[in-house]
Amino acid sequence: MRLDRTTFSEHLERRGLIARGARVAVAVSGGRDSVALLHLLVGLRREWPLDLIAVHLDHRMRVGSEADASWVAGLCRAWSVPLVAACARLAPRSEAEARALRYDLFRSVARICRVAAVTTAHHADDQAETVLMRIARGTGVRGLRGIAERRGRLVRPLLVFDRSAIDEYLAREGLRWREDASNADPRFTRNRVRATLMPALGREAAGALAALAGRADSLEASRRARPADAAAIARPTERGFAIARAPLLGYDPAARARLLRELCSRLGVVPTRPATEAAVAFMERGVSGSGLDLGGGVRLGRELSELRLERDRQDPPEDEPLRIETTAGRGRVVVGGRALAVEWAPASGEPAVGSPAGTPPSTDTVVVGTAGLPLELRPWQPGDRMRLRAGSRKLKKLFNDWRIERPERARLPVLADASGRILWVAGRVAAVDAATAGEPLLRISVRDAELE
Repeated sequence: MRLDRTTFSEHLERRGLIARGARVAVAVSGGRDSVALLHLLVGLRREWPLDLIAVHLDHRMRVGSEADASWVAGLCRAWSVPLVAACARLAPRSEAEARALRYDLFRSVARICRVAAVTTAHHADDQAETVLMRIARGTGVRGLRGIAERRGRLVRPLLVFDRSAIDEYLAREGLRWREDASNADPRFTRNRVRATLMPALGREAAGALAALAGRADSLEASRRARPADAAAIARPTERGFAIARAPLLGYDPAARARLLRELCSRLGVVPTRPATEAAVAFMERGVSGSGLDLGGGVRLGRELSELRLERDRQDPPEDEPLRIETTAGRGRVVVGGRALAVEWAPASGEPAVGSPAGTPPSTDTVVVGTAGLPLELRPWQPGDRMRLRAGSRKLKKLFNDWRIERPERARLPVLADASGRILWVAGRVAAVDAATAGEPLLRISVRDAELE
C-alpha cells in the first residue's frame, strides 16, 4: 500500500485510530520509521487538527546515543513540536529492559500530559518479524496476533504499511533520519531475523505473516465477544429467519459464521465448511434478489436490507398425527416435516417425566395415565393449554418463555387426551396432571425416525 498523507489520513479515519482534535504523543527515536510517522502527523496537524507532543528516551545503550537525542530535539524545534525527553539512569541490559523503560515513559506522558493516544512507528515488516519469532518459540492463537494495532491509549498507525512504503515516502519528502548501529547487532534475535531469515523467505512471506496476524486477531476477538443473541437481529418467518443485514456486517466474519450455523441448526441443517465460507462472503457481497443454496433444502438470499435464511418453497410432508388407543404398540408421527418413531407400553408406579426446556434429546419418554384414552400425538394448536406447577398455561406463552422460534414450534409434537387436555410437549415438559393416583400408567417414548 502506498504511503502518503491522503492514504494515511484515510486509514486513521477508517480505523478510528486517532480522533480529530486530539492530543497525541509520538514516540520518536530519530530512526527512519519514527521520523516518517512524526512528519505524517505534523502534515495533518492543521487539517484534523492535532495537538502533538514528541517523546524521546535516550537508553544510553551505545556510544553516541546523546547525539541522537540532540538531533531529535533539533528536529522537533524545526517542526514546532513540543518534546518530552528523558535519559535512562542506568543503561538497560537487554532489549526487553529497554522496551520496559520506553513504555513506562509512555504511560507517564499519557497520564501527566493527558494525551488521547501514544503512537509508535511499528509497521507491517515489524509485524511479520514478531509473528515469525513467536512461531519459532512456540505460540498459540493469541501469540499469532503479533503487535496490536491498538491497546488502550497505545496506537500503531503504520502497522498496515510495509518498510518499502515508508522508504519511498521518506525519499519523496526528502527526509533525513539517524541510523541506529544497534539495529545491525547480531546479538539481538530480531536483528538476525530481519537480516537473514526474512530475506531468505522472500517478500511475499512478510505479507503472509502480517495477514496471519490479522486473521488470528479476528479469531481471538470473535472468541471474546460472541454476537448478540440471534433474536436481536433475526426474526422468525414462515419458513426460517429474516436477518437484519447491517447489524450482522458489524460482526467479525468468524462470529457471522457461528451465528449462521446456529440459525441453520434450528432449521435442522448443518452447513459444510465451504458452504459456510460462501455464505459469509455472500452476506457482504450478495446483491438483492440473489441467493445461495446451503444444502439440506436451506437457502440464504438477500432482499434489500434483509438476508433470508429459509427452507426452499417445496411443501413439507403433511402432518401425520398418531392415535394411541391401546396399552401397547408402536407407530409413527410426522409433525412439521419431522418424522418420529413412537413406542408405548404399560408402566408401573412411575411419575410423569419430561426433558427440561432446552435442546430435545434424540429419545424422549413420558409416563401418563390411561384414563384419557384414546391419546393423540399431534402438532400444537392455538388455544392448547397444559397445567404446570405454576398453574394452567397456554402453549404459545410457554414457547415464548422458552424462546422457541416459530419454525421449531411446528416440529414439536404434543400429547393430548380424549378431551383435548395437553399431557406432554415432547422433549420439553409433562403436565402435572398427566396421571392421577391409582390409574393404570402408560410409558410413551419418541425418537427421530431418521435414527431408525
